[in-house]
Amino acid sequence: MRTDESAISEGTDRYRRQRRIQEATYAIAQAVTSSEGLDDLFARIHRIVAGLMEARNLYIALLDEATGSLTFPYFRDEIDAEPPGPVPVGRGLTGYVLRKGEPLLASPEVFDDLVARGEVESIGAASIDWLGVPLRAGDRTIGVLAVQSYVGNLRYGAEDQALLGFVSSQVALAIERRRGEEALRQSETAAPRAPGGAARPPLRPRPGRPLPRGPRREAGDSRRTARDPPRQRDPHGPAPGGGGGLDGCDRPLPRG
Repeated sequence: MRTDESAISEGTDRYRRQRRIQEATYAIAQAVTSSEGLDDLFARIHRIVAGLMEARNLYIALLDEATGSLTFPYFRDEIDAEPPGPVPVGRGLTGYVLRKGEPLLASPEVFDDLVARGEVESIGAASIDWLGVPLRAGDRTIGVLAVQSYVGNLRYGAEDQALLGFVSSQVALAIERRRGEEALRQSETAAPRAPGGAARPPLRPRPGRPLPRGPRREAGDSRRTARDPPRQRDPHGPAPGGGGGLDGCDRPLPRG
């Protein structure tokens, strides 16, 4: 009987966990389309994660691929009030997850072991538990999503790591999509605009074809083009002195 009850309880817990993950995934997708910018998106992601686990201390670190440094566009912490500025990836826990591309649940024992092996260094306020997951977009790790606790009665476990890992892919896609939209908006704002207000695309020739040019007239070329006015016949005949009735042309003499 106990075995049956245990199986039922595990099935119920699994169903509830899957339901929470589905709700969080849907909420993240909604946040992408309705948020007013990256700051608003990050705040909504924080609230979504807080619905899955204790997350009063949460930050998002993003890798600047151009400089190789870490930035912290979202940082909420009850001990370290100010977010760090752009820093090298370094050998902290965030840099460790970024390099390995794998989640890490660092209890005090795990952290001490990593320090003893020279894998990480102690940076910032000492936490009880630190849980970080990589933010992956395709085959790229673009950053880290992390939560941490500072009190002994608030601990993270394997289920919290699984939950944060499940939503991390959706968070990464949401960040990439929102950053792409903002970059496109900035490029459109900077583009030259036509009189009607729409952005004027640059004129580019087709591959292998030069830009079209108007008709070229050589010096002394009397051939007419579509832009030349038609020549008119003089209704009064040739003017005295042998002037032709055609503009600028002599009338041919009649044969005797």
